[in-house]
Amino acid sequence: MVNIVFHPEAVEDYMDAFDWSFHRNRSIAEKFGREVERAVEMIQQHPLSWSKFDETHRKFLLHRFPYSIIYRLVTDKKIWITAVAHQKREEGYWLSRE
Repeated sequence: MVNIVFHPEAVEDYMDAFDWSFHRNRSIAEKFGREVERAVEMIQQHPLSWSKFDETHRKFLLHRFPYSIIYRLVTDKKIWITAVAHQKREEGYWLSRE
């Protein structure tokens, strides 16, 4: 099985989005959390299935939420999640996270 590792700032991205949602609507925040979990599972199972962002990164668009999971394959056994990026945020802001 492929190991998923989150960059610390990707964890922060996720927590900021979850907290923002939680303070507005707990149910929506819980749905967001489940959608991120589903996305990570799908990436883990089929890492080459989503669009390339650049030569090393891929982008998984969440359903019903304006976020993308940005990731790259480090080896055939390890995936590095670089960002949980809001789609309105400047694209590529996370490139320095390598």
